[in-house]
Amino acid sequence: MYDHPFTPLVSVPVDPRTARVHEEGWQSWSPSGAYALGARPHRPTDANWATVCYRPGATVPAGVFQGEGLLALDPGDGSPARLWAAVDPTGSVPSIRLAVRDGVAEVAADGPVKEWTGTSVQAVLGDWADALGVPAPRPAPTVWCSWYEYFTAVTEDDIHENLRAMDTLDLPIDVVQIDDGYQKALGDWLTLSGRFRSRAAMADAIRARGRRAGIWTAPFLVDPASDLAAEHPDWLVRDAAGGFAHAGRNWGHDLCVLDITHPGAAAYLTTVFATLRAEGYDYFKTDFLYAGAL
Repeated sequence: MYDHPFTPLVSVPVDPRTARVHEEGWQSWSPSGAYALGARPHRPTDANWATVCYRPGATVPAGVFQGEGLLALDPGDGSPARLWAAVDPTGSVPSIRLAVRDGVAEVAADGPVKEWTGTSVQAVLGDWADALGVPAPRPAPTVWCSWYEYFTAVTEDDIHENLRAMDTLDLPIDVVQIDDGYQKALGDWLTLSGRFRSRAAMADAIRARGRRAGIWTAPFLVDPASDLAAEHPDWLVRDAAGGFAHAGRNWGHDLCVLDITHPGAAAYLTTVFATLRAEGYDYFKTDFLYAGAL
């Protein structure tokens, strides 16, 4: 059930055959994309994925498009593209809905939004970003990531083997990034799994070949069976009933959330990243950040 009332904003005539709507997702695991008016947007298939991938508590009615903080429309009839977005992108994030009835798109929002127009959805998105002062993206490095071959079973020897192969094949890889599997558990970021001997030595080996060392974390997630959960239960977010709040289920178990409003938890994360940086890692893949917003 969604608690916030929606206020009608505008009615826009559309060509149902050619109009398209861009939905912006809630967070990095949310689907974002453009849809024809007759398409069915991606929606959660169960309660777990609703927590992990979508805005908590937001149930979108059938036949309605919804963007979180931003929604754009190409009416498809040659008229300007329209975009509705949060007035203050650093403040509250309104949900913006669009439903089509009898060739007219009815747009509503549950918070303040501003409208932009442009020659196309791409152009109006660019104008919106320019007005906010969003800088142009920096050139992306070429990254080798252990996840896509080894998943959580990666070993230190696997990294060394691939480093040798990169040299042998003369591959133009800028960053060698160690993913999930080097750590003992989610939350125990500085305790190695039995498959790794030394993070610092691993970073040294990567850097010695002229490549940058990268590493993965999910800083706001905690495995209930981790040392962190056992030693510092007061660092975990509680629900209204006093139990541990859950950030969904993954890795075969429920996930707890690190409460960084707790000074000890905040200091711990500072120590984690300061340690990894001191060991030679300067590329950080920080994953599942949605948990910090729960």
